[in-house]
Amino acid sequence: MFGYIYLFNNNIKFLKKYISNIKIGKILYIKFQRQNLGPVRNDVSASYDLSSHDLSIFLFLFNRIPKLIKNTSYSILKKNIADISNLSFKYKNFYVDINNSWLNPDKIRRLTIISSNKMLLFDEMESINKIKIFNKYAQYPKISHFDNNFFNKKAKIYVGKNFSPQIKQNDSLQDEMKYFFNCIKTKKRPITDLSFASKILKTLKKIN
Repeated sequence: MFGYIYLFNNNIKFLKKYISNIKIGKILYIKFQRQNLGPVRNDVSASYDLSSHDLSIFLFLFNRIPKLIKNTSYSILKKNIADISNLSFKYKNFYVDINNSWLNPDKIRRLTIISSNKMLLFDEMESINKIKIFNKYAQYPKISHFDNNFFNKKAKIYVGKNFSPQIKQNDSLQDEMKYFFNCIKTKKRPITDLSFASKILKTLKKIN
């Protein structure tokens, strides 16, 4: 069993259930932001050090690793060690961005999910209401049956009521340890097994 603590976070568990709800429509875009001032490593890049968390979350949510299409990084403090990185992926018909930095004045831990009917935000740094669900979306009107000059082709913005689901906050590390000992006791194969970890490590080797 490998340690991917976010899989035991109740907010991430909620997101996994929620994105399977047909009411949110199709996933259009996902963005991970993981920034802080330090700790600064001198052996691996910020993307290698930090993006494993976000890749583990994505793998947990969708059971697949997205395809890396672009890696933009900046070595500022030390040559060949990236302090800031922007990774772009594609999964099926939507794009995924992972932004990592250990040169940022404040600590940011955010996951944004844009769908055709909803927008979701998981802000780990919030003390309460870490997940917000926005009944907002944008789409172009379907005018295929009319002349192109008949309608304005601007995208329509829909804004409805927003809400924050009541989620019991848990000690993720404690729950992870309980799960680990239960797997030993019951001889159950853990969800973060060698197969799970190897998928993440193979991606990390491409971006380091």
